[in-house]
Amino acid sequence: MKSSKAGGPYSPVSISKELWPWCMFVIFVLTVAWTALIAWAEVSGGISQDVLNVSIAIGTKTAAGVPLIIIYSIIIVIVGNFILGGGIMVTARATRDYLYDKIKRQR
Repeated sequence: MKSSKAGGPYSPVSISKELWPWCMFVIFVLTVAWTALIAWAEVSGGISQDVLNVSIAIGTKTAAGVPLIIIYSIIIVIVGNFILGGGIMVTARATRDYLYDKIKRQR
């Protein structure tokens, strides 16, 4: 297993310091979307139309989804990093090989 710069073992599912802002952004977006969905469901089809009861229901049902939101955001950021990072590396490698062959032919 490779070592990270800090000296510990490198894990492919670890989130580096550079990715934490993206993870927080995804958590924010998913939380807002989940809260809006719960609020819409409570207001449109809820039994109680009292503002206090509706807001308590929204809060409790939104809080139940927070662990999944955190897990999904970490998965989204890790998979996105693999896809984007892999695409950039493949493109860079192909460009390097192309330029190396072109320079080699010119010599």
